[in-house]
Amino acid sequence: MVTKFGRNHSVRERRITIKLIALLIILLLAGCRESNDPVTDPATDVPSTSTTAAQATATEPPAATNAPQLPTATSLPTPTTVPDALPTATPVSAETPTQQATPPDANTDDISFANVAVLAVPTDAVYVANADEIRAAMRELKALDINIIFQLFPADSTVADWRSFLDIAAEEGMLVDLGMEDGSPRWNGADFDLGPYETLLRELADHPALYAVAIIDEPYHKKHNFEITTDRLQLLYRQSKALAPDLPVHVGFSREIWKAAEGRYGPEYSFAPGLCDICAVSTLEFRNYGDGNFFDAETALNNHLASRETIRRLAPDSQIWTTVQAFGSVNTTDNGEGGTYYMPSADELQEMLALLFSDELQAAGALDGVMWQQWASRYTDQDSKQYTLSDPEFAAHRELMKQVGENAGFTP
Repeated sequence: MVTKFGRNHSVRERRITIKLIALLIILLLAGCRESNDPVTDPATDVPSTSTTAAQATATEPPAATNAPQLPTATSLPTPTTVPDALPTATPVSAETPTQQATPPDANTDDISFANVAVLAVPTDAVYVANADEIRAAMRELKALDINIIFQLFPADSTVADWRSFLDIAAEEGMLVDLGMEDGSPRWNGADFDLGPYETLLRELADHPALYAVAIIDEPYHKKHNFEITTDRLQLLYRQSKALAPDLPVHVGFSREIWKAAEGRYGPEYSFAPGLCDICAVSTLEFRNYGDGNFFDAETALNNHLASRETIRRLAPDSQIWTTVQAFGSVNTTDNGEGGTYYMPSADELQEMLALLFSDELQAAGALDGVMWQQWASRYTDQDSKQYTLSDPEFAAHRELMKQVGENAGFTP
């Protein structure tokens, strides 16, 4: 029998239990609601800027409920260099000269020093019909450790003549620095008419034996009517490069760089970047001024000091070549008769080489090549007027020529 007290107690316990269960449910519901509230950063107590689900729904299309969320990509630092990327071609400018002294397929790896013969054959013998004479001259030069031939062609020569010469050079393992005797580029008021050079650059720039193009000689000389200023010479360089970007441009200077450095020209005539890839310096130091033969060593020294230092400072990637005078008039004698230039003796030639390769001049700008001016005469009546290195009596001179080639220079 259940007493009244006992019934009341059981009822009261059930009510308490129900109340406890109800309280637990309320607590659980409250906890679920708190989990959907924005999160506060405990370190800074700044509310997070993360977009809530409601805001995202209002601004973005809904995402699939069963699609996995991808991690946010981390931005990578911008690389300073791009490996294995091809360089973008840079236009040649007067301020930034382009130096690339290796024409396509040319075998220049073995040329640590350019030992250059000026004129393998006279200019009146460079035609296709004289292929045997040209080949014989090249073989003789190669035996003297000549590796480059500086060859001039007359105005009436053709692409066939140029190609024949280059083909023979390639077969004989020689390289060619090619120029025109009577076809210098002409200023037309806006740019240069390149004349035969345009045809040469278009037709033969990629010939494996073509080492360089001798675009102009003594640009500031009066023979060009003083029309070739520094700015225009830079333009001529760019015109050449536009036609044959990989072919070195050779410009010959006599004493012009030195004279400009001393202020003997106006400011529009000076050496500057973007003129030449091969910058050649000459003095023609064995002269007869009317008082007998005279080796003008002082002028040669001053010319080379100023010219080489200027080239190395303003065009550090260019090659520095020099001519060595090894020709002269047959009729020049100590009594002042005959032509202006005389053929030096072997001792004088050795003295000149010692000067050119002296520590003082090499420190100003080391030579990259010597041009023996010249092997053959450019004049038709060679035997009667002009001594050159190819004449039999100058064996001692040719031995010096070979020594420079063998030693890639000269030891004073």
